[in-house]
Amino acid sequence: MVTEAYSRDNATTFERILPFSMEEDQQRVSFLAMDRKVSISEIGSRTIVQNNEIPLTICGKKYTVPYALKNIVEHIEEAKEILDYTYDWDDDGALPTDDKTFGQASHFVLDYVQHIFKNHKTVLQTPYIDVLRDGSVSVHWETQKGKLLIIFKRETKNLAYYYAERLVNNIPFKSAIKIGEEIDEFLALWMEKNLK
Repeated sequence: MVTEAYSRDNATTFERILPFSMEEDQQRVSFLAMDRKVSISEIGSRTIVQNNEIPLTICGKKYTVPYALKNIVEHIEEAKEILDYTYDWDDDGALPTDDKTFGQASHFVLDYVQHIFKNHKTVLQTPYIDVLRDGSVSVHWETQKGKLLIIFKRETKNLAYYYAERLVNNIPFKSAIKIGEEIDEFLALWMEKNLK
């Protein structure tokens, strides 16, 4: 039986008093744990329910990302520094990127890693996001099983081009995805098998 709830530091603590129904508590804890939005720990007579989602905003779009994808969220936050690069950032005439291009690359990463996490219960390795000399943004994964490079061109509004290769048999393939469209299931499955 829950008697009081209070919140501090992104955690909600439920105070229990005796007698309480262990069966009711177990049902509540099981439901919350299955939802994967919280973690639950017991400390004495307290049940601590910790929020397991990370808020993230990229170019005006808000995400709530599962805590299991924390490393990817942190890298996207770090990669935002490329938005501060100005013309000639490499001392050789390189162009800066813009919010839209960076946003397209970041949205792709978040949409696909969350889709794969939700549907395949797989956490992909953290990709590397960087700016290219022409102002395009690249997203690059490399694991023991495969590698994937996706280029989001600054001038191209609809397509991002990718090159993928399974390292087991060194068979590459190239294609493109429509930016902002629904998840390409073939690409998502390939990513799940080769980029974890």
